[in-house]
Amino acid sequence: MAVIVVIVILYNRNTGSSGAVAEQEEPEIDGDSISTFLTANPEFDIAAFNIKVRSAFLQIQAAWSAQNLSPIRQFISDGMYQRFATQFHMMGLLKQHNHIDQVQITRLKPVSARRDGPFEVIDVYVEAFMHDAFVCELDHSLDTEGNDAFVEYWSFIRKCGMGNSDCDIFSNTNCPSCGAALPKDMGELCKCPYCQVMVNSGEFDWVLAEITQQGDYGLCSSVAPLVSPQLPASIAELTPECPDFSTQLAEDKASNAFMQIMTSLATRNPASVRRFVSDEVFARISAMITEQQIIFNRIYLNESVLLDVSRVGAKHRLAIGMSSSRQRVELLDQKHIDPIDDREILSGHVLMMERDANAVPDKGSL
Repeated sequence: MAVIVVIVILYNRNTGSSGAVAEQEEPEIDGDSISTFLTANPEFDIAAFNIKVRSAFLQIQAAWSAQNLSPIRQFISDGMYQRFATQFHMMGLLKQHNHIDQVQITRLKPVSARRDGPFEVIDVYVEAFMHDAFVCELDHSLDTEGNDAFVEYWSFIRKCGMGNSDCDIFSNTNCPSCGAALPKDMGELCKCPYCQVMVNSGEFDWVLAEITQQGDYGLCSSVAPLVSPQLPASIAELTPECPDFSTQLAEDKASNAFMQIMTSLATRNPASVRRFVSDEVFARISAMITEQQIIFNRIYLNESVLLDVSRVGAKHRLAIGMSSSRQRVELLDQKHIDPIDDREILSGHVLMMERDANAVPDKGSL
């Protein structure tokens, strides 16, 4: 059994950050980690990998603009799916559209690689440009439009030992296990209806597990200073009892949970998160529901960072630091909006995730 507890809001502050950068610099490359990865994976084709990353980037921009995750579901993690789905839900309530065009990738380069439990992870520097028009039919004062040059770091994950797999879930819409045509709408659970495998498990191909803005990556992270100095040793202690443990996977689960909690607050429906929160947290979330319907005009999860792991009695416990940017409005009825925040508010949170020490890992789940 796993439960999630929101412990504390670390900070709330205004932010004018949009993710845009005026001048790009050369990305810092962890050459040692890349070399170690290539030594362990001598058949890895970096050119073919870059093509997949480029394809994922362009497909995701199109999916965002269309507010339709079906074409990209098979190569994004559950946490990434929930990030997008939550924002689409808010945009639907506020009758918003975000039209993106003139998309160009100006630079793309793997900058870091690491072994993470049963997975391998590669971080990719992506520098891009696009024209971005955000329209709110209920209140055009919330509209924005302009050209946006930006840098993001995209983290891709796959199971170890795959070598140079010929599988390509970025362009193929058939199940990588049984070959059957995948349904157009796979929803929250990315499972083949015929052979029951999790298509986005990382067992067949790389899967996008995180997008980090340039201002939150590496040493720029606002959450990283909270990481316990004992974290590597604590993970080493945990691993023999928890062989499926992966930092990236834990952070992805926390992202998924956090965005679902935010959706439950905006829709005033705490029952939607009941299956994965404790009784205490369910009561706390229920108490946060107001008579006002507070919708997020913007809601972005900037970071999800593992801070600490421990064993408490018969449970394994993880502390995950979260940083999010949100701008709230009140939905007065189906036609009127009353702004609450005049700009995005940057908030910090810590989620505690627990699982029984003898729990059976979810086979094939990412």
